[in-house]
Amino acid sequence: RGALEQAQSDWPALLARLERMRSALLSADGAVVNLSADEQSLATTAAHVPRLLGRLPSAAAPSNGGWAWSAGGVLVPSHEGLQVPTQVSYVAKALPIFQPGERICGSTSVVSRYLRTAYLWNTVRVQGGAYGCNLAFSRLDGRATFSSYRDPNLA
Repeated sequence: RGALEQAQSDWPALLARLERMRSALLSADGAVVNLSADEQSLATTAAHVPRLLGRLPSAAAPSNGGWAWSAGGVLVPSHEGLQVPTQVSYVAKALPIFQPGERICGSTSVVSRYLRTAYLWNTVRVQGGAYGCNLAFSRLDGRATFSSYRDPNLA
């Protein structure tokens, strides 16, 4: 917001801001590369990662937004909440279902989908009057996140 006006009135300040953003987003330091493929493709692709990281600029790692690596190599969030004055309420709650690194079977996806599309939809949206609801499950950290949107029954 206001970038056009700043570009016209104070280009050096806007350029410096954009360069700081680029440095924070594109840096070899603290980079996380996530590859998913079959074994042969993964081996071929993984061989190119060091070259890719070598072409990225090296800078001080930017703030990780409250996330930290656990001993098992899993990215774990810190606990924080934000309150903003808006006309629309969006509320979420997350809780651990599995321990980080624990094997999660495929039936978890089936149960999550059923809860999201049947039980939560009927209970939170249809009966409760919320505009929408969701259940998201992260296989990375084992957390389930429940959310409602424009819910008149905030707890």
